[in-house]
Amino acid sequence: RDADISNKCQIMIDSKFPELDNHRISTLISLMKTTLSYYEVLSQRDLEEVNYYLCLPLAHVFCAVSTEASTVIEAYLALMELPRPKYMSSITEFLAETLERVDRELFEHIAQVNATASTGVSSGVTTETYIANLLEPHILRCFVGTVSMPVCCYIWDQGLMLGSFDKMIPNFAITILLLLRDQLLESPSTQQLERTIATHSSTITE
Repeated sequence: RDADISNKCQIMIDSKFPELDNHRISTLISLMKTTLSYYEVLSQRDLEEVNYYLCLPLAHVFCAVSTEASTVIEAYLALMELPRPKYMSSITEFLAETLERVDRELFEHIAQVNATASTGVSSGVTTETYIANLLEPHILRCFVGTVSMPVCCYIWDQGLMLGSFDKMIPNFAITILLLLRDQLLESPSTQQLERTIATHSSTITE
């Protein structure tokens, strides 16, 4: 099982985080493997993809100063207890209402794309649901793999200082849409909106 966890960590890092320091990859994977294996036994639940994503920033930060897995395990267990968005239904209305209030032009553009779509994360859903679907993978992973690692760590720092990701993560999701508004307004289809968020978010700087 440990080999399987290590392999999944390796695949995720290679595909999503090619910018990470190669000299520390083996240490990073070892810390993640030990932490996730411990968490799986403790929680008595199979690991989900989101577990791997949420473990990475902690292991990344700690592997720069220590190779002791106990520190990462402790931090990861504390993270899993922090309030964070786990189900999009709890924030769907907030996302749509906030975007409409702060940038009506962008909201209406996304609504129009949704209204004319026939495939993708749309296919006849309401604008509220479509915006939530568009942001879901990024929100549930707390932006790991969406923005660069330095920006992700900055976002996490804010949440850890507040002691909750619950309100902050949805607010940052709206901020990302606003920062990418020019590219999003030039995206005329659901596929292009999804691609714009996936590819341009990594260019956002602190």
